[in-house]
Amino acid sequence: MPTILVEQPLGITCVFGLVPDVFRSYQQGILPAGPGARCLTEFFAGIDEKAEVASGGTVAVAGAGLTGLETAAELAESHPGLRVRLFTGADDVGSGLAPRAQTYLRRALDRLGVSVHPQTPVKVVRPDGLDTRDGASFAADAVVWTTGFQAPELAREAGFATDEGGRILVDATLRSISHPEVYAVGDAAAGVSVGGAPSRMSCQAALPMGRGVADVVAARLTGREPKPVRIGYAFTNISLGRRDGVVQFTHADDRPRGIVLTGRTAAAFKEAIVRSTVRSWPRGEPNSDESDA
Repeated sequence: MPTILVEQPLGITCVFGLVPDVFRSYQQGILPAGPGARCLTEFFAGIDEKAEVASGGTVAVAGAGLTGLETAAELAESHPGLRVRLFTGADDVGSGLAPRAQTYLRRALDRLGVSVHPQTPVKVVRPDGLDTRDGASFAADAVVWTTGFQAPELAREAGFATDEGGRILVDATLRSISHPEVYAVGDAAAGVSVGGAPSRMSCQAALPMGRGVADVVAARLTGREPKPVRIGYAFTNISLGRRDGVVQFTHADDRPRGIVLTGRTAAAFKEAIVRSTVRSWPRGEPNSDESDA
């Protein structure tokens, strides 16, 4: 049974520290973590050729954040013969959404046949399935691990003050609190977002950090006092297969507003966001030699 480890571009890898023994019984046969999304694509591209899996097989998705929700929905829609189980330690899926959005999300997962297991964190991944912390065992032909991301160990090993996820701790001007001559942005930095909470790994945080740090550095080089960099949010969008989705508009501090898009409109919104992001990349794929040119 392959275990697929999902990873974002630019070196952000899966969090193992939250479940230190999760892979103890299954060290051999884990696919390389980078890039995990490509491993996932290659594995499921040939799943229809595996009749015993495509018809009646089971895929377990561990973690019901945005990546886990989209993965479970996509797999269920594109491979209707699969049984898709979604495991989360939270009380329910979509807990950060407004009630209307959360209700729509849960109904969409039900429609797609995704079996949701709330308050059921995964403890151990085995060659033939997984065990949860409450002692239950579930068989699975594949496990997709989507419990979160952490930064590489480089900053911590270099002596920078970091958070528990390895991100450099910075002040409101994105300057390292331990090495003031260094600035950090994007997923490598734990910035201060509107409302005072640490920034979350997202393009909505990374883009203003990138723009803002240029203004900060320019101000200091010219003897001016820099303004704090404002890191705020506007929406959370979730794909639920190719033709469905939920878009939750938010306050700048990431609290949900009452405005929600659903269905094909939400799917089109998410597609536009993804396409604009892809178009902004340099030539080639992220992490490829060509993109560094």
